[in-house]
Amino acid sequence: MEVVDDRSPVFGELSLESVFTQWHGLGPGADGRYWGTYLAANALSAELTVRVRTDGSVYQHTFRRGVTHAVLQSGGAPNDRGLTIRFRPDSLIFGDVRFDSETIRDRLRQCAFLHSGVRISFTDESDGAHDEFEFADGIRAYVAWLNADRTPIHPDVIVIRGEEAGVRYEVGLQWCEGDDVTVSFANDRRLPEGGTHVYGMRAGVTKAVNSFIRERIHGERVVKGDDARTGLAAVVSVRLADAMFMGAARIQLDNPEVEGIVASGVTQFLREHFKAHPAVADRIVRNAIAARDSRETVSAARNENDPGKRTQ
Repeated sequence: MEVVDDRSPVFGELSLESVFTQWHGLGPGADGRYWGTYLAANALSAELTVRVRTDGSVYQHTFRRGVTHAVLQSGGAPNDRGLTIRFRPDSLIFGDVRFDSETIRDRLRQCAFLHSGVRISFTDESDGAHDEFEFADGIRAYVAWLNADRTPIHPDVIVIRGEEAGVRYEVGLQWCEGDDVTVSFANDRRLPEGGTHVYGMRAGVTKAVNSFIRERIHGERVVKGDDARTGLAAVVSVRLADAMFMGAARIQLDNPEVEGIVASGVTQFLREHFKAHPAVADRIVRNAIAARDSRETVSAARNENDPGKRTQ
């Protein structure tokens, strides 16, 4: 496996060798990369070669099972910059190693969605297949991709971006016919169980929908959170310096401050968006009201068919 980046790494006072053999914290470093991943990749590889091209020089280190095997320094083109890492996973750790091209392709597409304007290329030399992923507005494109086989109830994806207290967030929203779906990330890490950033998004959506009901639909009752999110496709991505995760699997964000930051940002943006686009707001809110009425009808029917509840 070979990974090539056209940006040179920035390690500061750390040496190239030490970044791959010693723990200096997860990162991110000055260049936005997570140093801990370099150390982990080296520790899990039977052989790893890293090549850095910068300032007319080429620095190359080869490691075998985490130990330095060879070091090379040579001249290079003055304008050539970048980082190349070639590695072979250790069969003593993983057994028979087989790369799943579809898994790799899906993850690279995901990374391109999360980093607008970054082009990521993937070549599978086993069959010659080549793919390129690049999105000018990644979060918007991600939501549209999730909804490719669904019917939206409003035409455009709503994108919310902001930063507060060192927390940067991006949220993409679009309501469709059918069930809701949420995809969430923290520092580009996929979090299947969501966490505080997802709680914040949900709270913000519910508050904005109910604010519209109170202010614009006289006499209408408010809705619950599940009603407000019926059919919603959402992508929630946050970046913060000290991310905390719940449990050993680390699949849920646990930073309490993130919930309020995202909730406030989503509420404020949606309220302004609803004022500027009343037709879109009306479709979203009417969808939530219909979901509430359907839920209450089903609940009433169940109570009617339950003798114990009828007598209470």
